[in-house]
Amino acid sequence: APHEAIPSLLSLFHTIWSAHSPEIPKNSPETRELAQLLIGMYRYMEEKKALIPPERFYTVNYPDLVRDPRGCVEGIYAHFGWEMSEKFRGRLAEQTEKARRYRSTHRYRGEEYGLEPERLHEELREVYERYGYPPPRKALRGDAAGNREASGPA
Repeated sequence: APHEAIPSLLSLFHTIWSAHSPEIPKNSPETRELAQLLIGMYRYMEEKKALIPPERFYTVNYPDLVRDPRGCVEGIYAHFGWEMSEKFRGRLAEQTEKARRYRSTHRYRGEEYGLEPERLHEELREVYERYGYPPPRKALRGDAAGNREASGPA
């Protein structure tokens, strides 16, 4: 969901930024501007997707990819009518097993970057509805002290 993906990307970018511009804090105008750019990218993709014939476009939801990477890749191949070689099937099986054992150490909180998950939900409501993403809930966002760790790609 965007309230997980956008903070994850901000965390990744902050790591890069801190190498060359350590004076830029996590919660900064630059970070918030990047967040707005990412929100715009979600909207842009939805707008342009409507112009593409469905047989030429395939959406993979990240939770599905994490749960069943092999099934997702097989779905892509089936959708586009591509043949999968036996060699590739073997590599896909190996990588799927490797992915099942992977545990991310990437930790972040959207609030560190000046983002409120509820605001992201409001700004991207149509994306949440189209893909069935659950809205952020305070019970999922934090403990009594407001701490939350989320794992994600980066």
